[in-house]
Amino acid sequence: MLFLSLICLIPALVYAQMDAITQLPIGTRLDLCANQIATCINSCGSAANAPMKFCNATTLGWGCGCLTNTPPVEPWNWPVASRDCTLNLQSCTNECNSQPSPTSECFNKCTSVWQCNTVNAPVSYLQVSDVSQTPSYAAPNITYAGNIPGTNTPAKSSTASDSATHALFCFIIVVIAISA
Repeated sequence: MLFLSLICLIPALVYAQMDAITQLPIGTRLDLCANQIATCINSCGSAANAPMKFCNATTLGWGCGCLTNTPPVEPWNWPVASRDCTLNLQSCTNECNSQPSPTSECFNKCTSVWQCNTVNAPVSYLQVSDVSQTPSYAAPNITYAGNIPGTNTPAKSSTASDSATHALFCFIIVVIAISA
């Protein structure tokens, strides 16, 4: 029965996006926000050409908008999005390490899902339209390429129902394991 439990445990460890980024020390968050805003200004050509440039050091919600161009930074390479992914990778591997018997499968899954600074990174949901808006932090598991994280399989539009189906499957497995 332990094997069946791991089937349910590994996806939860790997795909659970956390708001670990908001747990960084405030000085680190302020530096990250300064880097985010500087990247926006540089991408727009000047501060005057970047009327929407903000980063909330409390929520890490950020936004960038240029007057004359679209910022040439890939979405996964923005400083806040990149750090968010890196922290989620770190959280995932920490969870693998906290298991009684860490498996290479768990660590491999973390690195295949959290392919930071690439088109295959899971989407960061920290970009918002207003500095006072709180980001969603986690949403459907999809990469910037439109795939299910850790695969080359295109994501369905019903990722939420897939998660619910997986949770129900895991619940049934736990009930069967307990009653056995």
